[in-house]
Amino acid sequence: MEKAQRLTFRAALASAVLTLAFLLALLATPLMAPLPTEWRGAADYAAAFEPLTMLAIVASLLLVPPVLVLLGALHAAAPPEHRLATVIALIFGGVYGAIISANDYLQLVTVRGSLLAGQLEGLDPFVWTNPYGVFGALEALGYLSHSPH
Repeated sequence: MEKAQRLTFRAALASAVLTLAFLLALLATPLMAPLPTEWRGAADYAAAFEPLTMLAIVASLLLVPPVLVLLGALHAAAPPEHRLATVIALIFGGVYGAIISANDYLQLVTVRGSLLAGQLEGLDPFVWTNPYGVFGALEALGYLSHSPH
């Protein structure tokens, strides 16, 4: 198998495995540590917080590089008549990667760190389970930019 084909295969395989890991972690999160069903603020969230609930966010963050490598490899292998479509996919993939990476990293470092340190002031808009927060809006924007149009 040629080097480019191996890279494409590995990126596709990693994307598939990490997508499955993301979905399983997302489904398992309520079983690992049930969170309050109604948003009542960061204090209630912090009281019920278990770091394991961030597994889906870790899987989501790890998914970005192989997806971008896959898009790049597909663009490189595309025949000339499909290059416009693949470069558009690369652009939207880059938007997805930038938004999801920044958002997930913020959750894993800033939000998790603040929760573990008991520093909850001003945290409400950034907590991923807050339906009125920034996280959900950015996450939706990131995944919408990556979905087929």
